[in-house]
Amino acid sequence: MPAFVCFFFVVLLDKVLKLCFMKRHLKKSSAGLFIFLAIFFSTSSYCQEANAYGPTMSLLLFHGGYEQANNNYLKGDGYIIISDSVINGNILLTTGAVIIKTKQHTLSFSYENSSLLKVSINTLFDTLNLVRLKNVKNQLWRIIKDTLGLKIIDKNFTQRVELNSIDYNSLAFCKNNVYKEAFDFWTTSTKKNIVRILNDFLNISLHPKKFNGKEDILERILLNDKSFYSSM
Repeated sequence: MPAFVCFFFVVLLDKVLKLCFMKRHLKKSSAGLFIFLAIFFSTSSYCQEANAYGPTMSLLLFHGGYEQANNNYLKGDGYIIISDSVINGNILLTTGAVIIKTKQHTLSFSYENSSLLKVSINTLFDTLNLVRLKNVKNQLWRIIKDTLGLKIIDKNFTQRVELNSIDYNSLAFCKNNVYKEAFDFWTTSTKKNIVRILNDFLNISLHPKKFNGKEDILERILLNDKSFYSSM
């Protein structure tokens, strides 16, 4: 890209960002952004590195760091697995992307990027593990429990894996690349459907009447209740 085109683009972008962020009273000037982008567009090695991860990966500037992030976003130290590479750093989950900041760069990956296989974040409360399971849609899932070869997953990306954080609308079970949802259009009783799935996957003989509800089932699993597996 010609140098004058890059310069024009950077100046224009700098003006736009100043207008956009002025009302939010950002303390930091956009001068840092101006300088960084000028260096970025003049350095081909950055572009080559970005292209190596595919079109959904981009080098991103935080414009002030993590402290500018919405408090509802989840952040912490951890790692991601992208294709066959492991990248360690500070991770930020936003509504549209997984952002990881390393010592050298800041990288952003969309949730739909099929090369993004795993995200592991250590927070103050717990470790959040998001995985892309084979033959289970092109999505990242939160691991609620991984036991006896059975993965219990949902779409609630909260840091604490506890009973009241489970999203029963997206709750699913996966074993040996076979995926079954706890709830779908035809489900009349989520509790009965969960019992049916567990009996099938774990080769046990649970009865729905033994449980007060779907929450009772998941609570026993999370607490590793030995009586739950007594029928195995």
